[in-house]
Amino acid sequence: MMKKVNIISFIMGLGYFFMVQLYGNIYRISRLTGFELKTVILTVQWIIVILFIGVTIITFFYSRTNLLDEKYKYISVILWLPYFLLLNFTFTRIYPITNSGEMVSPAIGLLVIFLTLLFPLYVFIILFVSSIVPFRGQKKQ
Repeated sequence: MMKKVNIISFIMGLGYFFMVQLYGNIYRISRLTGFELKTVILTVQWIIVILFIGVTIITFFYSRTNLLDEKYKYISVILWLPYFLLLNFTFTRIYPITNSGEMVSPAIGLLVIFLTLLFPLYVFIILFVSSIVPFRGQKKQ
């Protein structure tokens, strides 16, 4: 059972990691690809929306089908954080910022902190809704 909880926590941590890193590395992506900053910002925003929807759908259906035990399901509300921190630490060590023009503004840092504090609520809502929505053909209890 804990393997399934770890899988869903990793999926959520990975999705949030990609969202944060894409938004935090807009200047680097613009420099490496040669695209204008406006184009990169718009593309990254669309990718983040698609990732958000995709992670929500995957988490909803995976938790609904595989995490039937209620007492272990809600551990994922906290367990996504170590995966996110590990991925973030690894990425920043492999690809450090070498150009000072690619530094993220302090406003982006505050936004990431705020979203990181709200992310457990998002995870809880997905897990709660997946536990109360009945399967097709199953009656509500």
